[in-house]
Amino acid sequence: MSARQREENPHEASSLFSRAQKQQNYGSSFHEEQFTVDIGFQDLGLVLRGSGKKVLDGVTGEIKHGKLTAVMGLSGAGKSTFITTLSNRAYYGAQVGKVFVNGVEEPLSKYNRKIGFVPQDDIMISSMTVEETLFFSAKTRLDANTPSKQIDSIVNDVIKVLRLEDVRHSIIGDQEKRGISGGQKKRVNVGIELVSSPYVLFLDEPTSGLDSASSKEVCEALQAISSCGITVITVIHQPRYEIFNMFDNLLLLGKGGRTIYLGSVHRVEEYFKEIGFTKPLGTNLADFVIDVSAGLMERD
Repeated sequence: MSARQREENPHEASSLFSRAQKQQNYGSSFHEEQFTVDIGFQDLGLVLRGSGKKVLDGVTGEIKHGKLTAVMGLSGAGKSTFITTLSNRAYYGAQVGKVFVNGVEEPLSKYNRKIGFVPQDDIMISSMTVEETLFFSAKTRLDANTPSKQIDSIVNDVIKVLRLEDVRHSIIGDQEKRGISGGQKKRVNVGIELVSSPYVLFLDEPTSGLDSASSKEVCEALQAISSCGITVITVIHQPRYEIFNMFDNLLLLGKGGRTIYLGSVHRVEEYFKEIGFTKPLGTNLADFVIDVSAGLMERD
């Protein structure tokens, strides 16, 4: 489903996850009154400790809640650096610039318990089932006095949102003992973060190493999550057109981590045409914007 179609036909998972959020009763005024997060950033950058080298330079923009945002660019453009910096996980460098949460200048680290981060590598215990993996994550992330019955309900909702019902009792598996598929493992990895009902979810190349069908399933899951009002920001590498079209917004980074474009996926072709770059017929739009960012396209 494209992002435009999703706006016209909200995903059923929205009601499921809303129920999961309400069940948790964190007692936080932020959660009760304003459970969505818009993130702004001005001249955001990162300077490596020791060398003083700037690996992310002056990224400015805003990412709205309830939207699925793709971060793209050449290798070395700072895509992963951007999400680790914005999420306060770039411990190897000093962050510069300003970050705004719902219009107020403050770091996202203030809401660490409500920020999810899915790394590129899947880190799970191979002998555990999908349900056990998610329950264990919820048990360790939620308040210690959260009843097991309530955790069961949250895990059940997350399994439904991620469409993992058919494998909930299957083991994760590894090279020695067969388990669930690579795409299902990636969705479980997402679920490990999702059980804490995050306001913002960062993902580092969640489709890396997956075939086109599995990549689509992962992105459909991300659509469902963003439809719940969660701010979803994901680094993605060379998506096919169908998958690229599932995103609402695009942050395109160039060499040195400079911003080339931040806006609607559905306006990006028009934008580049307006500034003199016309997409050749038959060219994948995602490949085209990468070529522009690499300086491989000549102006009309």
